[in-house]
Amino acid sequence: MNTNKLLDRIYGLILYCDFKTACDVHGMINEDWNTTDLHKKLYKITSDLISRFENPDLVSVVQELKRNDWFKAELAAQISGLTSKLPSDSLMMVRRTIYEIEYIKQIETANLTAQKITDLASSDNFDASKFADIVDSAKDKMISGSTVELSNDELLLNIIEKHDKAS
Repeated sequence: MNTNKLLDRIYGLILYCDFKTACDVHGMINEDWNTTDLHKKLYKITSDLISRFENPDLVSVVQELKRNDWFKAELAAQISGLTSKLPSDSLMMVRRTIYEIEYIKQIETANLTAQKITDLASSDNFDASKFADIVDSAKDKMISGSTVELSNDELLLNIIEKHDKAS
């Protein structure tokens, strides 16, 4: 399943559940995961509602769409559809879904990093500092929001391992 479909499930759950659960689930979402216009708007609206201690339910989100001049009947219908497709055990699936998205994003980062390293190694401009910059950038992306610190050696081994698994 792709990241966007997984995010549809997560946002559907946020729109459906109580305030505390919505806050907990929303707090697990990395803003960078939101690549579609729908998800970017949902992230902003749900963030704004939660920051005002308002439940980000379907009615509140539609009102926020109107307040931000983003309201379109098609968009409201699309958002409403997110709640109608929820499986009965969706709350239990959230953590697994979050981990799945994190894994997909880490694989994407590993593949991109491996490609950058390959490009650098095959170019005439190879420089150890450029290599270190690539690894440091990947390290920052892979552990952002994480409490685990990895050395560059550990990170490089993780990148190679994830790249090999993805290949």
